[in-house]
Amino acid sequence: MATWKTVASYETEFPADSVEWCPIPPYQNHFICGTYYLIEDKPAPEDPQTRIGSIILMNVIDGILEITQNIKSLGVLDAKWCPYKLNDQVILGVVTAVGDLNIYKFDGRSLEFLTGINVRSDENGDYMALSLNWLKYGGNRNDCFVCCSDNQGSVVVLKLDEAGFKIVNKWKAHGLEVWTAAFASNDKNILYSGTFSSQTRPNNQLINNKKVIVSKHALSWVQT
Repeated sequence: MATWKTVASYETEFPADSVEWCPIPPYQNHFICGTYYLIEDKPAPEDPQTRIGSIILMNVIDGILEITQNIKSLGVLDAKWCPYKLNDQVILGVVTAVGDLNIYKFDGRSLEFLTGINVRSDENGDYMALSLNWLKYGGNRNDCFVCCSDNQGSVVVLKLDEAGFKIVNKWKAHGLEVWTAAFASNDKNILYSGTFSSQTRPNNQLINNKKVIVSKHALSWVQT
């Protein structure tokens, strides 16, 4: 039977929301940790809540954990490496507590901001982008698709190329917070989204906004 043991540990300043290893050779010993903290006190009751956080770049070599970069940020709800190189660059996507989708490039030593877009779907209320996922291709590419979900029940699909972001499609997918969204691994036109209600919904997202089916499965099976 396989056993697990702790190789290294690190106490982040704020709660850790997202951790992911870099999938691109030769950088698989690097990973990022996104953190999030809600500041409870507000100057006035009508003011929006403030959420802060950080993007921490780490690596582990021979069981030794090293912090190589700590970028102060708004609260980070999700962060994922692009599973292939984009324009021969290693890419990280991050979504924040104000609806920003930010893109960083990684040169093997540090992260550098490249571009970003705000995916806010409603000017009213307290808005957060909750998740992102990449459409998986193989090899180096000049463009790619990424999806994001938010706390107002919406999902947005965007195209990223050398010119920046372009919103391809956007729709109201659920009546609750959409905590995960991911492209199907065998069909780029299908995207799965899921909420706290344990309800997952495949959406035919690149052709139209038709809601194909509602599946009463556990949230954990929504993956590529």
